[in-house]
Amino acid sequence: MAIEIIEGHVGGNSDLPQKAALFCNTTGWAFGPTFGSYEEAEDFLAFAYRVLEFDPRRAPEAELEELHTTWLKQWREGERHAE
Repeated sequence: MAIEIIEGHVGGNSDLPQKAALFCNTTGWAFGPTFGSYEEAEDFLAFAYRVLEFDPRRAPEAELEELHTTWLKQWREGERHAE
């Protein structure tokens, strides 16, 4: 039982950008926000485990949304510093 990341083109249309999402490999249930890449999803998942200190699948949707907003600010700030 684990969280995995699924990645693909929206609607299977290769003309559209790829997106990534988190899902439970036991239930097959996707949860949380979508991401622009596998790497973003991976970074968010690591962040979620650090901040929540429990399995992110157990977090209420509102808590995941707040966590995503916090992570996104840090992610964007990191991109600015990398330039």
